[in-house]
Amino acid sequence: MGRETVLNLWYFVDENQQFIFKIGGRAYSMEGSDEDKVQTLKRLSTTDHLFGRYCHVPDRYVANYAGKDIPGVAHVTELDNPQTQLFEEVYQALDQELAAIAEAENNSFEDVKIPDTPLFVMTALYLDDHGQVHVLGA
Repeated sequence: MGRETVLNLWYFVDENQQFIFKIGGRAYSMEGSDEDKVQTLKRLSTTDHLFGRYCHVPDRYVANYAGKDIPGVAHVTELDNPQTQLFEEVYQALDQELAAIAEAENNSFEDVKIPDTPLFVMTALYLDDHGQVHVLGA
């Protein structure tokens, strides 16, 4: 029930929703029950993706796409892997931002850093041929 750093995570999928090519996230400091935090994250996921920190899927992920092995693309089944490191670079980038904020405000980074097993909501995004981002399944 105490204050903790929680995350919204986003991933961009292809038109068939089978491949992930871009990932991102945003950190929040929230209080309340886990259920309240999840509901708030779900509500924010539909708009805050505009302010997320994004990067391409790391090259260590390789997917067979259109008959070719393409580095920097992950199959959506990777999201079901409990040991996945897909968002590791996103976590690192967000932790760097949180460290800078903590330092600027003379606070302890330990109080705001992303926990080892953070509470998060994950949402799929799709970028259409006209450059519009669509939130899927929110």
